[in-house]
Formats: sequence, structure tokens, C-alpha cells
Amino acid sequence: DAVFQRLEETATLLVDDARVLPYFTARGDSINPVSFCAVKLRVSGEDKGFLMVLSLNKKVRFREGHRKFLSILATRAATALTNARLIEDLQRANRHLMQANQAIQENFRQTIVGFDRAIEQNDLYTRGHSDRVAVYARITAEAMGLDSQMVEDIAFAGQLHDIGKIGISPSKLNKAGKLNAPEIRMFRKHPEMGKRILEPIPFMRHLIPGVHCHHEKYDGTGYPQGLAGEEIPLMGRIIAVGDTYDAMTSDRSYRKALSSEVAIEELIRNKGTQFDPELVDAFLEALKTRIENE
Repeated sequence: DAVFQRLEETATLLVDDARVLPYFTARGDSINPVSFCAVKLRVSGEDKGFLMVLSLNKKVRFREGHRKFLSILATRAATALTNARLIEDLQRANRHLMQANQAIQENFRQTIVGFDRAIEQNDLYTRGHSDRVAVYARITAEAMGLDSQMVEDIAFAGQLHDIGKIGISPSKLNKAGKLNAPEIRMFRKHPEMGKRILEPIPFMRHLIPGVHCHHEKYDGTGYPQGLAGEEIPLMGRIIAVGDTYDAMTSDRSYRKALSSEVAIEELIRNKGTQFDPELVDAFLEALKTRIENE
């Protein structure tokens, strides 16, 4: 307390011999301070304590140079403490911002998924299709040994792969029989429309390759860009396999569902033409494991 009071008056303290004693109320027999120097420690304009040095050696006495050095050290210590506090405040604020941003992103994700499911409600024959494609895309990506974040991204892109159908009327989605040429052209626009929907959303742009390219074919005869082989993004190639398998094994307005065995034969038959052969093999192996474990 005596040190604080003196520092309130002078900001620094430099005393020797008997003048040191009032600042130390508890001393052992072997502790006889002979020189004492202290400086106030101010952090962000507030007094937070003091720095001090104490000499018990009669040959070591502090002088003005020591006091100035200790003042410089106190200034640097105060700056370091201020910076540490600022960093802590920034980190806390950044955590709050990240949490808020994650909440916003999750809400947006759920909104987009809601749109996708609303589309399927208009199509009596594809309800649950996107959920199943997401599962097939996930197990294929896992079978390929992709990292966990890539697996999640591919699964979510599988969930949203038909988001571009939002502009197609229910009467067209549920049409019995074959589509005419204008209707085919209209349906083939949904990958491009899906891309346009996701492009303005920064944290979903990385999903565009799966949404935009799931109708590309390995031999280059697909759409919308006519990409071939590994020109087709991996995300698009993976979703293409699961999308086609589910389409074949689901009832549609123009035909009944094919058996899993027939659908598998079709996937194998189209390896290297419609599909990436390696991905077909990975999907079928993952599908077999999934069926055995059910």
C-alpha cells in the first residue's frame, strides 16, 4: 500500500538504506533491503500494479539509470499487456462473429434444402430422390478415401443437385410418357439454373461443380458443357452415378422402377461411356457393403 501511495504521487520510486524500510512490513532476520526501485504499471490508462527491483547486497544500489531502464521496461510491459487484452477481445469478438456466421449459414443451408424438398413435393415420382442421391454420393466419396470435408461437400451437393428444377412446372415434372423436344430442352436447363441459384451464395459456390455437372457423361456426350473424362469435376462424376442409380430404381411417370440388379448391370454396361469406371466400382462396392449391413 505504501508503494502504491508513493507511486500515485511520483509515478516512480527510488530509495536506499533506511528509506527502504517503510515499504516492507514483513522481513526475516536475513532480509535487509538496501536499495529499492519501483515504477507504476499503467495499462490502457489504468493503474494495474508496479514493477520493482530490490537489492539485498550493499554493493548493489540502484541509480537514475536503473530507474529509467525500469520505466522503459514498464512501458513495454504495459504495451504488451494492452496488446494481449486487445487480442483477447478481438478473439472473443471473432468467435462471436464466427458463431453468428455459422448460424446464418446453417439457416441458409436449411432454407435451400427446404426449396429442394419443395420441388420434390411437386413431383410425385421423385420424393426422397435428393436424400437418396446424397447418401449414394456420400458412400461413394467415402469409398474413394476422400477427406471428411470433401465427403460432406459431395453429399450436400448431391442433396441439391436438382435445385435448378425449381422453375419447372409440376405438370411437366409429372408428365406421363415421353417429353417432346422443347420439354427436353427445358429440363436440360436445370443444371445451369442450379448453378445460377448457388453462385450468389459465397459459402455454397464450392458445391456448384456437383450441381452443374451431374449430367455430364464420361465420353463427352452429356450436358450442359459436353465435358469428358476428368474434365468433369469429381463431384459431378460421383453424383452422376448415384443420381442415375436412384432414377433407375425409382418409379417414374413413364415407367416402373427397375430392380437393383438391372440398374447395377446398366451402370456396369455404361462404364467408360456415361460414367467414370473407377467411380462405378467404388459405388457398387459401397452399395454392397451398405446392403449387407442393413
